[in-house]
Amino acid sequence: MNNSNNSNNSNNNWKLVVGLAAGAAAGWWLNTEQGKKFRAESNRKVNEFGNTVSHKATEYTEKAKTQANVLSNRVSEKANELTAKGKQTLNSATTSVKGGLEQSKSYAASLAENIKSKINNGAETAEVKVDQAESSFQRGAEKAKAVINEKAAKAEKVVNAKSN
Repeated sequence: MNNSNNSNNSNNNWKLVVGLAAGAAAGWWLNTEQGKKFRAESNRKVNEFGNTVSHKATEYTEKAKTQANVLSNRVSEKANELTAKGKQTLNSATTSVKGGLEQSKSYAASLAENIKSKINNGAETAEVKVDQAESSFQRGAEKAKAVINEKAAKAEKVVNAKSN
């Protein structure tokens, strides 16, 4: 039992020595010219990634806005088309059957409410999509910032460990 504990302690000491040596080597290397270049390149790539995420979020937001505008235009065109058809139907009914006037007015009002409802639903859906894209971008930016901060803290620990 005692022999097993000594073996475990020996293994742990060995692991500690290897870990310290690896940390020291990493700290030394990060302060060499090549290590400094590596850190600079890493920072550049992190910044580039952040810019890419920002660009993509903007791009997706613009796409969502464009799609919302397209949908709104389609709905407006359909509304105009349906309104024109409603007017034609109303004029025909008025000319043909005076008694059907109230029924035609009711149909046109119902049709207009339906169109308004579809326009409102389309606009709300577009707004939700834009909000979702913005929320996704914010989460991505926060994750990227957390990763950067975590790596900076690790690098600072290595530098501080080397300094001590």
